[in-house]
Amino acid sequence: MGDFLGTGNIASKDRGFRPFKEAREFVRSLGLKYEREWIDYTKSGTKPDDIPRTPATVYKDKGWKGWDHFLGKTK
Repeated sequence: MGDFLGTGNIASKDRGFRPFKEAREFVRSLGLKYEREWIDYTKSGTKPDDIPRTPATVYKDKGWKGWDHFLGKTK
């Protein structure tokens, strides 16, 4: 649809994202502690395209255990 509309947007389900463990490792390297910080980071324009803005949706049934686990507050 993004191609048709000329926006270039690609639906999350159609993108190629990093595997969960690699994405989690990258996100943990940022030192973010809260979901709100993640949201702000995704709006900064510095997030790599292969890391999803909505990891809970993309990584559901692929390792997602919640924000604390993703950000590194729990193992």
